[in-house]
Amino acid sequence: PQGRSVRVCVRVRPVTNGDGDNPSCTLLTCDGPNRTISLGNITDKRAGKTFKFDSVFDPDTTQEDVYKAAGIAELVSAAASGYHATVFAYGQTGSGKTHTMEGFKYVSQGFNPVPSAKTAAPHADFDNTPAAQLGIVPRTVTALFDALRANAGRRATV
Repeated sequence: PQGRSVRVCVRVRPVTNGDGDNPSCTLLTCDGPNRTISLGNITDKRAGKTFKFDSVFDPDTTQEDVYKAAGIAELVSAAASGYHATVFAYGQTGSGKTHTMEGFKYVSQGFNPVPSAKTAAPHADFDNTPAAQLGIVPRTVTALFDALRANAGRRATV
């Protein structure tokens, strides 16, 4: 396959209610066209830092746009041709990895006020998650099986 063997893509999630009014959340600036993220004061270059990546996705980027711009379709094509391919998500807890990789809506079984009582963990709602919300993994699995079906003459083990 053509291209670089490693691509670094960064997705910045939107500020959530859990972030509160923390002003540090606004110190991050995404510049998708220039593929940079700036931390700190971007008007005073001495006070801030700017980092360049292969792709930068701001909080408004759709799941489909992340899939396309990160080059996942090319990885699927390479995998269907017999090459190894890996997508690795890294980030601190709450940074949006699960949303980017899975995208499923999660459903809670409700809150149980009794601390000793067991409550079921939230689970993915596969049937009611809108297709546009699906992340990299479900899109990749679908694309991989579509690619394998399209080339039925080639032997493949999945």
